[in-house]
Parts: sequence; C-alpha cells; structure tokens
Amino acid sequence: MKTPTDLIFEAAPYVVKSQCIVRLPQPISNQLPSRGQVSVVGRVHGCEFATVLEPDGYGGHWLRIDAHLQAAAIKVGETTKFELRTTNV
Repeated sequence: MKTPTDLIFEAAPYVVKSQCIVRLPQPISNQLPSRGQVSVVGRVHGCEFATVLEPDGYGGHWLRIDAHLQAAAIKVGETTKFELRTTNV
C-alpha cells in the first residue's frame, strides 16, 4: 500500500460559473496517485477540511472552495497557502 502524499502549495482561487475553485500547480498535481478524483484532507488558514480533488481533463486537478472554506478568509484572487494530504492511496 502506498503512503499518503503531503502537498503544500500556494495558489489564488478564482470563480468559474459561480463556483470558487483553485487549480493545483502542475508539479503538485503530478505527485497525486491518480489522474482521476483523489480524496484529501487539508488545512487552510487553520481551517481543516476533507474533499475530493477533481481532474481538469488536462492531467491536472482542481479543488472546489466551498462556503466553509470561503468563511476561513479565502478571497478570490488572493494567493493562499494550502496544505493537503491524500487519503485514498
């Protein structure tokens, strides 16, 4: 069994069709165990969460920023530090 992968990166969330998302940098996405959906737990601004990273169709992944995370002081267009750990390895 593989061990979980720790992923730390900075990115700026943006809005696509009313959804706030952040695209993982390609070098970070390349470290994931799958080109498909990947379950993760994470932390941003001290707020912990669990979610699924979605494939973008181009070999990368994106993360939806839900209302809970937006309340953790995440602002569209503002670079934010994300800490993720894969859970489905």
